[in-house]
Amino acid sequence: MVSTIGPAYIAGKRCVDLYAGTGGVGIEFLDRDAKCVTFVERADRFAAGIESELRRRNLGHRATVHRSDAIKWLRRPDDDQYEILFADPPYESTNLQELINAIDESERLTPDAIFILEHSSRTAPPQPELNANLTLIRSRKYGDTSLTIYRMNQQPEHR
Repeated sequence: MVSTIGPAYIAGKRCVDLYAGTGGVGIEFLDRDAKCVTFVERADRFAAGIESELRRRNLGHRATVHRSDAIKWLRRPDDDQYEILFADPPYESTNLQELINAIDESERLTPDAIFILEHSSRTAPPQPELNANLTLIRSRKYGDTSLTIYRMNQQPEHR
């Protein structure tokens, strides 16, 4: 996944791993010198596993784990902003459009942030709304998996 955006692009960036699962992508961001990573995972056992792995690798000072639903976390007001957001929701998820809308409306992304969505190749990438702050840049298929990259194209309005 990191090769899709280029490992050098990650260095120094504030990143989010939504639907973090075991935290593999977020830990890879940290290994590629991300400034910090926020992991969002609602399953306690996975969140605890991420925390344990961060301690084992002595990376806890550059990471935060939130036990939360991804969409609820995106909609919660916060001053922290991120340059890279990665989401790997369950492939059977039917709320991809809701996820795109929540990201588009979120104030958690910088004006030039990128959003990478991993999804089933059987599912077309969700399209941002007509007046959206997100623009679909490209989508690549890798067998049963697709990676779709979006870019924020302006600062979200404060609501």
